[in-house]
Amino acid sequence: MNPSIPEILDRIRSFCWRGRSLYVVVLLAGALCLLYGVLIAIRRETPEQALVLVERAWTGGTGSFTPEFLGICSNVANRHGTKILSPIMEKSRGWTGEEGILYMPIIVHLPKEEVIGILSQFDVSQNEQQRVWAHEFRAVWNSAEIEKIVRGESAIRQTTNAVP
Repeated sequence: MNPSIPEILDRIRSFCWRGRSLYVVVLLAGALCLLYGVLIAIRRETPEQALVLVERAWTGGTGSFTPEFLGICSNVANRHGTKILSPIMEKSRGWTGEEGILYMPIIVHLPKEEVIGILSQFDVSQNEQQRVWAHEFRAVWNSAEIEKIVRGESAIRQTTNAVP
């Protein structure tokens, strides 16, 4: 006959020099593992939630490519990979101006070949803005200024840090 859980815990407790302390440690370890699992589940964000974080950082940073903003974009790109492209392109459907500029640092941090392949699928989109922005995002890799901005070396930053 198999012993029940309370019987097993009683055997462990009686086996230990300080039975009560081991029992407490086992209970605490179990509770911590459970709490950690819950926190990890809560922390998992969708690509859409990540884009909201990027938009808040953009507006909170007065709409400029600050080092903090670029760091957030890099983290979003690393966490979500190319899965972030679909939500970006879905957002592009309603853009009327240059709203897509703030997503360029994310796209530059993604693998170039995969991104170009995914963006080329939007060339046949029914939505004109998706076609336009797919072309714009593909052109990012040919732009030295965007590359500098992503690396934190924009012309504005260089001129403000210049030594006379």
